[in-house]
Amino acid sequence: MSRQLRRYTDLSLVLLVSCSIGIGIVTGLIVYQMRSAEHLSTSIGEAETLLDLTNSFVSIYSSQHSGDRNALVPAVFRAAAARQFNSHDARSERPVAVMVGLAGREIETPPIDAALAARLDRMANSGTFGQFSTEFDDDSGNRMLRTVFPTIANQDSCIACHNRLQPNGPAWSKGDLMGAYVVDRSIGKARQWIFRFSLLVGLLAGVASLLGGGLYFYSKRLEIQSAKLRALANTDSLTGCLNRRALIDAFDVNGIHQQGGALFVMDLDYFKRINDEYGHDAGDHVLKHFTKMVRSQLRDIDLLARIGGEEFVVFLPDTSRSEAYLIAERTSDAIRDAEVEFNGVIVRYTVSMGAVLIPQNTDRSLSTWLSVADRFLYRAKDLGRNQIFPSAI
Repeated sequence: MSRQLRRYTDLSLVLLVSCSIGIGIVTGLIVYQMRSAEHLSTSIGEAETLLDLTNSFVSIYSSQHSGDRNALVPAVFRAAAARQFNSHDARSERPVAVMVGLAGREIETPPIDAALAARLDRMANSGTFGQFSTEFDDDSGNRMLRTVFPTIANQDSCIACHNRLQPNGPAWSKGDLMGAYVVDRSIGKARQWIFRFSLLVGLLAGVASLLGGGLYFYSKRLEIQSAKLRALANTDSLTGCLNRRALIDAFDVNGIHQQGGALFVMDLDYFKRINDEYGHDAGDHVLKHFTKMVRSQLRDIDLLARIGGEEFVVFLPDTSRSEAYLIAERTSDAIRDAEVEFNGVIVRYTVSMGAVLIPQNTDRSLSTWLSVADRFLYRAKDLGRNQIFPSAI
């Protein structure tokens, strides 16, 4: 594996794991918040339902015992009903209802804690009343949800009853806060279940994103490796040109020659002499220089392939006779005038070319056209090298 691919792999793995962990955490938090809000809303709704039921009981009791001085007053009856309802294990998930009186003015319903008494007192002094919910930990450390429904003196009968029962206290007036209906519910077990459920969902989301990202990463890695293998299979390792196999595929498989064009077979003159005199490293340097010089004269659509030691092929698709000759001549002149420096030595070289014009929609294979261009190449060498044959294709 190349250093670049290894670095890409390492960075991708770090990014993939980090993103998967982040997705798992965010998903778990979202699920926890949603389920907690849903549970809170359900619990408050159940408290409101319980209040409606007790209101109905009080109304029925009051209508049946109106005028009966021996009957319990509505507030006392509501407190008694709440105590009856609470005859179960207080640690269960069921709500616990309690009637709370305003501190100092209660009948039989004292405040259940100082914090609630202080809040009710502030509400009474401000004259602003409203239902509210709060969470707290009880003496056993169990998480509780408390929903408080303020009780307002809004009926003359309520005011008269309380003033009669509390003759020594300040007189009640319509709109006064008389106390509150409080519903406590244990939510510790539910919150634990929600936390575990959210943790599981977050874990599954993280694993799913890790697997999905891993598959994507693996496919991209295969794609990169396949591209590298294709490049190795289709290009010359020294010059980066197409090799003979890739040139044959372009012609005979992809049919690029069907649009017509010009084909040149190029051969570096006296290349063996360069290897013998300056060494094979110098020869490789010259080949790379030659490739660079030829490419500088070609278009993006043109093909350049190395099919032998110092033998190259250029194909110019959809090119006229005059344009093709101009490109070949310009390439030959640029190479002849170039100076190649290698280890402080200046090396000069030239190139001979055999050229053939390929008509459109030909049914002949690449080997046929190469055979013709090869004959013309050897003719150029016989005529003294450093030239194109025929001189005008």
